[in-house]
Amino acid sequence: MLRPTKKQKFTHTLLIDGDSLLKTAYFGAKNLYYKENHIGGIFQFLTMLRKSLNEYRYDKVIVFWDGQFSGRLRYDIYKDYKSNRDKDFYNETPPSEPELFIQKERVKQYLEELFIRQFEDTVIEADDSIAYYCINVKETEKIVIMTNDRDILQLIGDQVGIYLLNKRKIITTNNYNEYFSHHYSNLKLLKILSGDNSDNIKGIKGISEKTIIKYFPEFITKTLTLEDIISKIENKKIYIDPRYQRRNSWNKENQKNFIDSIYKNMVSHSIILVNIGASYHIALQKNRHKDAEYFKGLLDKGYEYISIDGNNRSQTITKYKNGEISVKYSHDKDKSLFLKKKLSVTTYSSMSLLQMHELGIKVNQGQPWNRQEQRNCINSVVADTIREISTKFNDITEKISIKKSRMYDDELLVMLLFYQTNKRGGTQDSWDTMYKKETGDLSNFKKVINEWAKVLKNHPNKKKLDKSFVYNLYTLLSYLNDYNVTINKENYGKFLEIYHQQETLRKNEKRALYLVNGEQKTWGDLCRLVASNIEIRLFNPSK
Repeated sequence: MLRPTKKQKFTHTLLIDGDSLLKTAYFGAKNLYYKENHIGGIFQFLTMLRKSLNEYRYDKVIVFWDGQFSGRLRYDIYKDYKSNRDKDFYNETPPSEPELFIQKERVKQYLEELFIRQFEDTVIEADDSIAYYCINVKETEKIVIMTNDRDILQLIGDQVGIYLLNKRKIITTNNYNEYFSHHYSNLKLLKILSGDNSDNIKGIKGISEKTIIKYFPEFITKTLTLEDIISKIENKKIYIDPRYQRRNSWNKENQKNFIDSIYKNMVSHSIILVNIGASYHIALQKNRHKDAEYFKGLLDKGYEYISIDGNNRSQTITKYKNGEISVKYSHDKDKSLFLKKKLSVTTYSSMSLLQMHELGIKVNQGQPWNRQEQRNCINSVVADTIREISTKFNDITEKISIKKSRMYDDELLVMLLFYQTNKRGGTQDSWDTMYKKETGDLSNFKKVINEWAKVLKNHPNKKKLDKSFVYNLYTLLSYLNDYNVTINKENYGKFLEIYHQQETLRKNEKRALYLVNGEQKTWGDLCRLVASNIEIRLFNPSK
């Protein structure tokens, strides 16, 4: 056994649920014999014990066993306890597996030879003895419990972790939600409400753990300090996925009110996180290859959670901490105290991309998402392309009279993509369909939008352009692209100048007509003619 060093601050203790480990060992190696004697339970018990001692540094090991009449203490309190089993709490119950009983006695002897402490009480079950030990744990002691009994998860805490044999992992307060869909502190309440069929403990009729979590999502909620949250964002442990984030749609008053509510401990909604690791494994199990690829990419970059917060709260607390938001309060203004304030965080153990899209919309009911914000969190190549182009040409869309904070610049790009694909205008519903079915003509759209940006780059920033101006410009360039007509590099500025003159004429006359070879043509006619016959003079308005 390894001895604690002088520098070691904590005593590290391994508590073993002996009966649970032995049963797992016995039934996992039922075909293991030596000289016609079954030794599977003994061999596997000692093998798993050795493996644990080799992997982790423990200063102390204690094995707890069920007593001869274990459970009697509970039975005396609750007469229906384990009445669904052939269990006699006052007269010795014959063992259902006599060989298991024999091997149990042999294991106890071997443990004595190894100088490993053991504890057994006649009327108390091993998990009750373990619970008593944990409740009375010293401040300088860290405990790991080895078991396959999930009821013992109720003991998990800052000083207690659980090594679940079937998961081969130590479950702690930090990784609990990777394996279970509720917060660890709520397990006791879940057990009270749903009961325990294996021990014949009745819960509320018709209520299961899944039902409780479905109707009371608070069961998956936990709290973190603002410092924890900001640290995870800044250290790239929380991925702020643009799919599920709006731009900063909060004004200064919204930001001030949110910071104010934190100081006053009056924040009413939790921050929403989704566990990436668990979501990846579930996606693999259910053959959701697209989901698995997405989550795997984030895991490879070191991320642990995805934020479905709408981004405004995350942005606000991070900016305030970094001094980027200037607000004044009549109460506590100490940043160090602010960072110790707690926010409720709801962590979903696993979700699909579709579920995250639906959740992102639902959790932002205070300031509902517009249609483009909803489209943005659809997992689609169209959504990825629009975000990419929006970022690339951010300086170009700054020249357009459009509200960018609510993604109306992205919506303009969607209108242009739909036109490129269908050669007509669309509706909100048709744009949604294009996202979901991924039917946009992205190849030609990228070509034309690059030309569109090159033309608009020549516009001075004195006065913003209206949406119809840039939309009509795109339609013209789209016609030119269809017929492989390009603008020379040195002519982009001149092209915009003449186009601007004609758009002004069109707007003033509502439906401007142009003279082409003695015939009056509309704007649409003109676009088609120019594209099909480069010899025709483009801008020759009728008098």
